[in-house]
Amino acid sequence: MFGAFLLNGLKESRMLFHQDNPVTGLYIIEVAESYNLDFEHVFFLDMNEGCFPKVTHHDSFLPYDLCHSFGLPLADKVAENKTAYGFYRLLQRAQNICCYFSQKGHLDGSGEMSRLLLQLTFDSKLKIIETHHSINLLERPVAAIAIQKDDSVMQLLDRFLEKEEGAVSSLTPSACISYLSCPLQFYFKYLLQLRQTVATEDVQLGILFHDVMARLYRPFAGSQIDTNMVRQLQSKIKVEIAEAIAAWRTPLSAPMLLHALLEKLLGRMLDLDDAAAPFTLLGVEVAMKQSIMLDGEIARKVWLSGTIDRIDRQNHCVRIIDYKTGRSNCKISSIVNLFDPGKIKTNKAVFQLFFYAWLFQSLHGADNAIMPYLIPIREFFLAHYTPGIFIQQPDNGPLSKAIYDVAIEFGKRSGKKYQQIEDIKEYLQPFEEGLKGLLVEIFNPTIPFAQTEDLEICGYCPYVRICQRD
Repeated sequence: MFGAFLLNGLKESRMLFHQDNPVTGLYIIEVAESYNLDFEHVFFLDMNEGCFPKVTHHDSFLPYDLCHSFGLPLADKVAENKTAYGFYRLLQRAQNICCYFSQKGHLDGSGEMSRLLLQLTFDSKLKIIETHHSINLLERPVAAIAIQKDDSVMQLLDRFLEKEEGAVSSLTPSACISYLSCPLQFYFKYLLQLRQTVATEDVQLGILFHDVMARLYRPFAGSQIDTNMVRQLQSKIKVEIAEAIAAWRTPLSAPMLLHALLEKLLGRMLDLDDAAAPFTLLGVEVAMKQSIMLDGEIARKVWLSGTIDRIDRQNHCVRIIDYKTGRSNCKISSIVNLFDPGKIKTNKAVFQLFFYAWLFQSLHGADNAIMPYLIPIREFFLAHYTPGIFIQQPDNGPLSKAIYDVAIEFGKRSGKKYQQIEDIKEYLQPFEEGLKGLLVEIFNPTIPFAQTEDLEICGYCPYVRICQRD
């Protein structure tokens, strides 16, 4: 807040912003990065509790209280110490010091004075003068962003089209989900290819789980997996976990608990495979690519691709398996809802698995049944855990005897009857029609890439600052 007012005031001043001569001029820096320099005039902005020092969050599998009790490093304490040191050091030789804080709370901090500033008012012998200012902020409307599909934008889309020399890129299920969530996000990520800021300190649990499962099963692609082989794989879990953690360069503060958590989840996964054995492993981390013809004024072939976690065959049924370590919904009311932008938030995992099944069917045309097999890791240890995808049935629709208990359990949770999809082929035609409609919209030059109206999606979008919705 105060930073904007300060910069606006400096526009009318004659203050020099020297780069070649750093002895004079204005420095705009973080307190913790003042490089032990001395300044005659210092302005501390946003000295609200919560902003100064800034509250930091560090994801860890170790509880905060446990780290504090055993004297383990705490990221928030390190940041606070750096800010406090920089603040007190800058006070030593400065002639004039101005500290600003707002009595109105905002997203990043409270309406209270920073503890560092409050301590000075009680303990120091400095001459402190308090003044109050009223600031009336004018709300500035944020213009909506819509990217028109001119020739330059259509050229960016051309990389996904089939050409004589082949397509440069292909659309993945994540790209389609991104467009359904927010067309503008799709434009930023898949057309402009803007780099996203990703925290690399902690490797996600899901990445390691997928990696270890691939390491365990990859040597046996094309082989039949029986119970004895699964039990042999269970004995290799610890070794593969250690190698995966080392390969991903996980921080040393995490592996102990991460190793134990992965061991427990992978052991449960192999127990399920043991119960499902025997089955024939067709492949792990299977990359597939296929084109789809779009009808319209201009016939186009668009390349689609995806990487399937695992494919196996069990009792004349091909299972398209996808592991999900995050929250995922396994129930849908209809195929149409998979292409509803308002419902894609809860249907991402199902959409992705339908996409994979369509790729497999279009490439191999399997005579066997194709079963979408969603495995939500978070539900491993629930009493009524059942992997797969379930679709809502009419009130008086029949249920197969084999899945009656599952349908009853889902009915208890939602009041609706759901049936497990044992063969996805009967649903692939409506899915393909919906997929073609989605792609026609993406390549329609008259429909711009517009912002979503769902502000909840903006809350975790990496490009939210471009749209000024943060």
